[in-house]
Amino acid sequence: MDKILIVDDEEDIRIALKRVLSREGYQIELAESAAEAIRRISSGETFSVAISDILMSGMSGIDFTKFIAEKNINLPVILITGNPNLSSAESAIRYHAFEYISKPVDRTQILSVVKRAVEVKNQKDSDLEKLMLSEKLERALRTQNLDLNRQNAAILNATSDAVITIDSKLTIVSANKASFEMFRFHTPLDLIGQSVKLLFPENKIQKYMGQVSKVLSEEENKSALQLSDVTLLRSDLSTFLADIAICSYSLDGDTYYTGVIRDVTQKK
Repeated sequence: MDKILIVDDEEDIRIALKRVLSREGYQIELAESAAEAIRRISSGETFSVAISDILMSGMSGIDFTKFIAEKNINLPVILITGNPNLSSAESAIRYHAFEYISKPVDRTQILSVVKRAVEVKNQKDSDLEKLMLSEKLERALRTQNLDLNRQNAAILNATSDAVITIDSKLTIVSANKASFEMFRFHTPLDLIGQSVKLLFPENKIQKYMGQVSKVLSEEENKSALQLSDVTLLRSDLSTFLADIAICSYSLDGDTYYTGVIRDVTQKK
């Protein structure tokens, strides 16, 4: 049941509004002042809508609306006044009052405004809940991905095989620790960002790039290529024999190709 807080220092007004709204099935709570209403809300009590007179002894309805706005509380405030003027209307707009109604309050009007206010409140609560759930899920996925990346990094760096990934432009975008040792590169920048042609002897580039192009032309995620006895070039211009397994996959709309390179020189 939607709970409505009526704030007015005149008992007759509080009772009259309570009578009208309770007949529509709303649960009604009364406060004799804006200060009392603020205390109840600050203590954790929640309401679907607040209806407040503007002119009251002590704090005004504008002060109450300002408190709700500054605390960023999702509580539509309907302001009523027997003395409407430009100043109070301007203040109501500034502090995001839901509606500004002149006395005497029309029964049909107040019921219509309250109904709309409840709908807006519930929609904002629902949107906020979805947002919080989405952020919670996103945090969980980030944590999961971070853990997975750490596991993958540990696995990749533990293997003695070189694992090198290139993009569709044949640029090397990542490599594990074994890659630098196998090809004898001293710093990541000597390898990362370079063309994959860097790894092939000049007299073998045409042959091997043709085989690599075969992978690039295959249907994504279904292509896999095994190359045996491939001659590769180290940074010091020495060569070695390797077996290579190449596969392709898509990530964030881009296609990448990862090769697992095993030095088979000693085996041969």
